[in-house]
Amino acid sequence: SEIKIPPKKIPDHWARLIGIDFGVDHPAAVVETAWDRDADVIYLARTWRQRNADVPTHVAAIRLSEPWIPIAWPHDGLKREPGVDKGLKTLKQIYQEAGATRMLSQSARYKNDVGGGQPVEPVVLEMQNRFTNGGLKVFDTCYEFFDEYRSFHRDENGKIVPVMDDVIKAVMYAIMMRRYARPKNLRSAPRQTSYERAVI
Repeated sequence: SEIKIPPKKIPDHWARLIGIDFGVDHPAAVVETAWDRDADVIYLARTWRQRNADVPTHVAAIRLSEPWIPIAWPHDGLKREPGVDKGLKTLKQIYQEAGATRMLSQSARYKNDVGGGQPVEPVVLEMQNRFTNGGLKVFDTCYEFFDEYRSFHRDENGKIVPVMDDVIKAVMYAIMMRRYARPKNLRSAPRQTSYERAVI
């Protein structure tokens, strides 16, 4: 009850970001976040989860959000998919060709120069701190998130149990990469040509 709020209209100046978790051997997930930078509050506005979803189905769920919103994705998107027509393509490339065109250039990470698998504890701690201080709110329509959050737990050794956490992982990727979230109608900086670069 402390983190659940009714859906609200998201102002255009709030920074938006989608987080996804690929459903290779578990349910696929999509979350949409909105970040009020002035108050430093992240809102979880939409969630989606489906088992045995193929790429077109997953991409269709991603595209339910506005098409300009960037997409944060995990490092397993760099794996090459087996198969006659997929063997030379990464999972990220397959998703982009299927219509998820706003995927970020790098997989989710805390620091730009440290890729690959990321430690889970820092982002779990940030989520818990934000839940405590009001820095992370969840629309009450995000049923899949609450379904997972109620069962999210640690084992007898204090280690997080990675079961039924697909939506939560997608939220983690979005929080990790929130520096790339962008507001609506923000124009990209023009590309610098060789004629515009300073000559040294």
